[in-house]
Amino acid sequence: MRHTYKCNRPGVPWKSLLNFAIMKQGLLVIVLGLSLSLLPSHSSAQGCVVCTRTASQLDPKSARGLNKGILYIAFLPITIIGTLGYFWWKQSKPKEA
Repeated sequence: MRHTYKCNRPGVPWKSLLNFAIMKQGLLVIVLGLSLSLLPSHSSAQGCVVCTRTASQLDPKSARGLNKGILYIAFLPITIIGTLGYFWWKQSKPKEA
């Protein structure tokens, strides 16, 4: 059995309403994920202390190497999130006539 969706508002196709509902769900997932990631965690706070203590005991050349290593590790997740954000932004822009 095939369901058809009808919109009570004239001029608004049901597909755009469905896309809006999907985007709203995606935004809810992102907001919940970010809020859960911001909760205090003892294990992540411990890592910061270890890095700070290690970096304070290093000579300048080794400290630069540590900083470059941290940036190297962070590059992939930041790139993935940025790419997803870009495509989401492009999809949500209204099409020009």
